[in-house]
Amino acid sequence: MNNIEERLFHWNEKSILWYQNAATYGSYHEQLAKRLIPHIDPSSRVCDLGCGVGYLTKELSPFVKEITGCDANPKAIEFLRQQIKEHQLGNVEALLADIERIDPPKVPYDTVILCLFGGLRNCYDQVSKWTDKKIIYISSIKEKHAFHAGGRKNSGETAEETRDFLVSRNLKFNVETLKLPFGQPLKSMEEAVDFVRHYDQSSTKQEIYDYLNEKLIMKQEDETYPFYLPNEKRLAMFVIERNGAE
Repeated sequence: MNNIEERLFHWNEKSILWYQNAATYGSYHEQLAKRLIPHIDPSSRVCDLGCGVGYLTKELSPFVKEITGCDANPKAIEFLRQQIKEHQLGNVEALLADIERIDPPKVPYDTVILCLFGGLRNCYDQVSKWTDKKIIYISSIKEKHAFHAGGRKNSGETAEETRDFLVSRNLKFNVETLKLPFGQPLKSMEEAVDFVRHYDQSSTKQEIYDYLNEKLIMKQEDETYPFYLPNEKRLAMFVIERNGAE
């Protein structure tokens, strides 16, 4: 597959903590799950492919028969396993695997979800071996990367290219657009600089400060997180029916 940088997030202890803080501060995963649930049968076996630390996996678990969170990053999967144990999620499995290096499941899943996984065109043939029923592919439609002082443009596949690919394969699909807030709460300006630097290795420190001075919101009433970096995720959700396809 191409777009490896987009497909694999570099999870470490610091990025996991930031993500955890953002997830618990807002309701992004809960809102995203609500948009997904109408497209998933409650009796389904689901795979959240490229699940990261598994917040969406966890949010969907009450609404499906079984769900597997699969990711190639050991730190992300270890975090999900801790969540499974802590919250006693009996119908959730955490699978450490890269779709490029693992055989498809012997029993295909009813639904495979790919949320911000990378370009569908480059992984469709592999993913289609994991389910013979439904693929839900969610991609960003923002022109620029979030939390990047230099305003670097998103690379990879556009929603229009995904649509054209699905049409070329004669696949039945519906597409919806979503706008969901998922900003970052922060404890200090120093942490804010460190956070942006995690996503932006090319901008200077002054450029990052200028970016933060423009974007950062001060919340003096919040003793835990007096700073907040807003972000709205603009997404395209493709619901692809594979029954009888191709």
